[in-house]
This record gives sequence, C-alpha cells and structure tokens, in this order.
Amino acid sequence: MFGIPIAVTQICIVLASSVTNILLGELPDVDYYIATYGVVQQLTMIANYIMLGFMQGFQTVVVFSFGAKDRERFRISEKFALKGVLVISLAVEAIYILLSKNLTMIFNQHDKSV
Repeated sequence: MFGIPIAVTQICIVLASSVTNILLGELPDVDYYIATYGVVQQLTMIANYIMLGFMQGFQTVVVFSFGAKDRERFRISEKFALKGVLVISLAVEAIYILLSKNLTMIFNQHDKSV
C-alpha cells in the first residue's frame, strides 16, 4: 500500500479545490468568494491533518493486532480509535465554532470583509 490511501485522499482534495475554484470563477465578486473559500479550506485542512495523524498512528497498532490474530487487542484498539476520533472531532468543532472569527483572521489580516 505504501501511502496509496493518503495519496488518493490528497488527489481528491486537489480535484475538489480545483473544481470549486473554477465554478467560483463564474460568479460576480469572484475575489471575495475565492478568498473566503481559501480561508475555510485552510481551517479544514488543519482539522484533516490532525485526524490523519491520529489514524496513521492507529493503523500501526491495529495492523499488528490483526497480523498477530489478537482479536481482543484489535477490538480494544478499534474502540479506542472510535472514541478518540469522536473526541478530537468534537473538540475541533467546538474550537472552530467558539473561535471562528479569530481563526479566520489568522489567514486574513488585511481585508476584514472576507
């Protein structure tokens, strides 16, 4: 596998961004829309990278357990990962909701209208 799932994920992200930029290019005031989309995309990628890091660490544990045919450790690892992903997702969502204005200003310090 050697990183193929992550490569496919990155390719899909690039394709989605490209299509979105092309479609936004047809709207009036295109600069504001693309700038806003860029800020939101940066914030989304921060959350994605946190989740990808967690899942990459999880993969090594679960693959070892599966290969060793240790079903109990596999189930424990799976439950831990599901709980971990849920906690991380809720924490990131809460931070984004509570600090949305401050977070967007990190990426946009010049134009307050975006």
